[in-house]
Amino acid sequence: MELGPYLRRCLLGGLGLAAIFAGEFLFIWLLYRFFKPLLNRNKPKEQRPPDRKHPLFPLSGRARVAYMILCLENAIRYFGLENWEQVLERLWGLTETTEEVGFPQLFRVCAVLPINILPYERWKDLETDVLEEDLIDYFDGRPGVTEEEFRYLKELYQAAGWRLCVLDPLLQTAYKVTAASWVEGRKEFDGLVLEQVEYAERLLEGWNIPLPELPPALLRQTARGWGKPFSRCEIE
Repeated sequence: MELGPYLRRCLLGGLGLAAIFAGEFLFIWLLYRFFKPLLNRNKPKEQRPPDRKHPLFPLSGRARVAYMILCLENAIRYFGLENWEQVLERLWGLTETTEEVGFPQLFRVCAVLPINILPYERWKDLETDVLEEDLIDYFDGRPGVTEEEFRYLKELYQAAGWRLCVLDPLLQTAYKVTAASWVEGRKEFDGLVLEQVEYAERLLEGWNIPLPELPPALLRQTARGWGKPFSRCEIE
């Protein structure tokens, strides 16, 4: 049955309006998709709850730091680098010291970070550009490395070259996890520690570097707070 001229015009007009509304809806939806990230940029992020399923959750602060050091060691082996033992010994000192971690231990780690070595040409120009100003006050601005250690670290980091894009963040995570575990204690597996651990794991996976296995001896380090001291050889 043929439609009359009037009905034909109504039908075509309705289709035209539907197309216009559909176009407007699509336009508005595209605008929303475009501006949504900008609208949400300034919204405060919700604090991430602790991941109680993560194997590091029940472990002591020393054990968490040990895992960060194991991540660093895997990266060093993957890149075939040598002569990193002095750096690793300073880091492992965090788990071996019988004292509760504090400013001296934090300063010893912070002092060997590339950010506190590479900007300086000579040891006498060295300044303690540490991440926490309190550490400078504690040591009266004195360098945390000797002149011989400075030359060693300078050559070590320069020899690593582009590999520092992986190694430097791993050194930073070891430092930050130490500070967070010391400050926060065992109230809960705080967001900062979890964030740093997962960042290190993603970094290794992105470079196809194997994640370290958690040795049984390390999994037994479940003391509250910073935990009991243990040596490097105990978990190897």
